[in-house]
Amino acid sequence: MSAQSDLAETGRLEAFSDGVFAIAVVADAAARVAAVRGVPDQLRDPGIMWVNHRSMFRQIKRADRGLMFLNLLLLLWATLLPFPTSLFAEHLEDESSNAHVAAAVYSTNQTLAAFAFSLIWWYVLRNHLVDHTCRRRRSASR
Repeated sequence: MSAQSDLAETGRLEAFSDGVFAIAVVADAAARVAAVRGVPDQLRDPGIMWVNHRSMFRQIKRADRGLMFLNLLLLLWATLLPFPTSLFAEHLEDESSNAHVAAAVYSTNQTLAAFAFSLIWWYVLRNHLVDHTCRRRRSASR
């Protein structure tokens, strides 16, 4: 558990993250438009990540160094998203193995982002950085 003096409010962390997500949204939209004209879901992936991040940090009340580094890991995958998105869009209609590689790169990026979200939740619950009223359910004896 973190020392009480190491804990801080999450406002600065959230503001920094919002800025990074804003850049990722713009970069991802540009990558999609450059690769495939008229893609209607240009803001989908980083936008969904931002919404989930905001929802998560509404519940997280305190931050420490560990949480900040895990948040940076999540932001890494958000900022790298335009590359696999562009690659995937470029090879979307290919019949070659390049399409499979592009899909694998895109899927890997999304999987690593999901893993980073899970790590953050695991960390904040383990270190009591989130206030929650959930209690472990007792199993009925048979």
